[in-house]
Amino acid sequence: MLRKYLMVLSLLFFTACSSLQNNQTKTKIIALSHYPNCDYKVIDTIKVRSGKELNNVYNQSNSPLSMRVSSAQGNKESAIQELKIKAVKLGADAIAVIAYKNDQKLISTNMSAQAIILNHYYYTAQAIHMCNEASTDSINIVKRKPVKYLIDGSYNL
Repeated sequence: MLRKYLMVLSLLFFTACSSLQNNQTKTKIIALSHYPNCDYKVIDTIKVRSGKELNNVYNQSNSPLSMRVSSAQGNKESAIQELKIKAVKLGADAIAVIAYKNDQKLISTNMSAQAIILNHYYYTAQAIHMCNEASTDSINIVKRKPVKYLIDGSYNL
């Protein structure tokens, strides 16, 4: 009986691992620095935000300010990952960032003279289906039309 239980458990484990591996390969979205030189298709425009409003995190009277700020803090990497996940769900191969904003709020504490900075990251990107003739060698060639922002949020000159 124990042997059957272990076999079923190991089978479930290997199935979960292979499923996780398949999900990771599906999220390989290219972040463009330059648009491809072919007839690509913009599927949709995606908007994401990383970070929560401070008032929505815990009850203010029950938790210290530093704990609430830590839970509300935005993260650039999580915003980028969310962009890529949304793009995969739309069937896109690439994203082109067309708007980026890092909203920083200065929060002062009553207990000390220190202030805490709360970051929120906002991204807007085009979910792009690449053209069939676009090879990985021809993507992001500098001589082509640049996207407005790079994936790190810097302006693409």
